[in-house]
Amino acid sequence: VVKDALEAGADIIVTGAGLPLELPVLTKDYPDVAIVPIVSSARALKIICKKWKAAGKMPGAVIVEGPKSGGHQGAKYDELFAPEHQLEAILPPVKEERDKWGDFPIIAAGGIWDHDDIQKIMELGADGVQVGTILLATKECPIHQNYKERIIKAKSSEITVVGRINGFPTRLLKNEMSRAYLEKEKSGASVEELEIFSLGRLKEAVLGDIQNGALMAGQIVGMVNTEKSVKELIEDLFKDLEVQEK
Repeated sequence: VVKDALEAGADIIVTGAGLPLELPVLTKDYPDVAIVPIVSSARALKIICKKWKAAGKMPGAVIVEGPKSGGHQGAKYDELFAPEHQLEAILPPVKEERDKWGDFPIIAAGGIWDHDDIQKIMELGADGVQVGTILLATKECPIHQNYKERIIKAKSSEITVVGRINGFPTRLLKNEMSRAYLEKEKSGASVEELEIFSLGRLKEAVLGDIQNGALMAGQIVGMVNTEKSVKELIEDLFKDLEVQEK
């Protein structure tokens, strides 16, 4: 995937799902391409920077993601709700670790949905933010309209986390798919079986099946209740010039 992205002309490659320790090697022939890891702890950033420095390339930025984000999580299920694993708690240590290796930007993600959130998180040391769930409800978002309307109507209480037993927590909207996944976990299904099941349900989400599809969404989904254009959303998020300048 990295090779294809590079050949297609990507300027930035963002990677999650584990520690991408070999990414500098994979991109060594493309020195101008920025590589950006997603981390959920200062320890993860330390491991990455130590390995990448030895390979001669440092992060172009780092995304620190808290456990309120949609989709896969970088913590065990029991850790998702602990205060010490929330974005506000993990961001300062990540900044402290970043300062040991350089001044590349810190991008905060997971549970950010409005202007006040951005201000608070930047006061903790972030240089920017990444948002996902609030963009799902924008007019330009290409997800199926059924999925989009489900996002707009959803309450935060309708979010659940699957992958509780197999070690791959994933935050989704509750539906037949999420209930079936949890039942499979309880019955002892293997990681491979669960992965095959999940991949099929991602396709169902693309096709607009809101009962059988994997409808990934963040914990703040209940705050999203209208369909806006991206322009309107960005204007709402960055209505304070001081935040824009940062």
